[in-house]
Amino acid sequence: MIESRVKSRSQLYKNNYLITISIIVLIFLTIFNSSKHNASLSNVFLAIIIFALGILFDRPTILIKRVHVYGTFLILLIFLSTSISNFGYADESFRTFLIFIALFMVVSSISFSQKSISRIIRTYIITTFICCIFVVFNAFADGLNIGTRYSLVFMGVRTDSNYMTAFITPGICLALIHLINSNKNRAFYTVVSVLGFTTILLASSRGSFLTLLIITGIIITHFMLKKKFSVGKIVIFLVFLLSIAFFFFYIQGNEKYIRLTDYESYVDNVRLQIWSTGIELFNENKVIGNGFNSASNYTKSRIGFYTHNNFLDILIEQGVMGILLHILLFRNMLKVSLKNKIYILVLILAFFIPLFFINGYGTATFWTPMIFCQLISDYLKKEDILFYDLY
Repeated sequence: MIESRVKSRSQLYKNNYLITISIIVLIFLTIFNSSKHNASLSNVFLAIIIFALGILFDRPTILIKRVHVYGTFLILLIFLSTSISNFGYADESFRTFLIFIALFMVVSSISFSQKSISRIIRTYIITTFICCIFVVFNAFADGLNIGTRYSLVFMGVRTDSNYMTAFITPGICLALIHLINSNKNRAFYTVVSVLGFTTILLASSRGSFLTLLIITGIIITHFMLKKKFSVGKIVIFLVFLLSIAFFFFYIQGNEKYIRLTDYESYVDNVRLQIWSTGIELFNENKVIGNGFNSASNYTKSRIGFYTHNNFLDILIEQGVMGILLHILLFRNMLKVSLKNKIYILVLILAFFIPLFFINGYGTATFWTPMIFCQLISDYLKKEDILFYDLY
């Protein structure tokens, strides 16, 4: 009986090599691609091909879960709202969205081994590290011009600073969680954390900067409440804070400092004008929304700008029903053991607060984070292991 259970468990949690590689490639291509903004289907097509081969050759066990019910309702809702809307329309981006949500649903039906989960998490951190290296290098090569918002520029890759920081913020979060709670690879995670914060400051992204302040506060508070004090950890973390404080002091009084700290001026920011215009369309159909593409189509026709807000897109295009379905998806991710709940919460905040300030709902920009969070959540629901021990 015991042997049967062990065998069935090993069959369920296979390494799924090709599928794991496809997720690793998806993470890397979400940021390292030729698009300045969203990571579209063409940018991550290689990952989709590898995933399809993985389904064919790895032959994973497929499990139907509650998340698939939510995903199915979401697809039906968008089809319905788009078909009856005067503002929404189905084009190539709509087909791209369907492929990404289908990828999310299929990936979430597969059980991954701890080795695979570990590789996927480490890939995100290493990709963040590489991205930060390039940004910091570009900044110093440019003479550290304080008035410049730096971003990822490398061999044809030229990413908008807000999209770049939205990608690296979760990687910094993962490094911080591990740095504060574990003794393994402490030096590496310290470097990633310092480089990450420096990159956020160099990019002058208010959304990601605010997110880092929030998640750092939560992580430190949780660490203090656990009362697992270590002189080494405290010294390392103080060095980390002092490094950030030094850089912040260096930019004090200039454009970067003002941009990062002057939130009162945000009321005059064009984003709020865009969002208020978008709400006008939301009022046309509050329950099921106005259909795919309707949000940015409307704001662009009215004031010449996209919505710059993934969640406003969801609200306008899918209505209150769409928002509720996404809340259920996030709630499902949080259904892990109490000891891991805080880490999944922080990870969700790190991924999705920055997405409140950019577009990309129907692309890998939004669905790679959904896949990543769902994979980790699903594994932690089945295994009695602390989140930061996975990597």
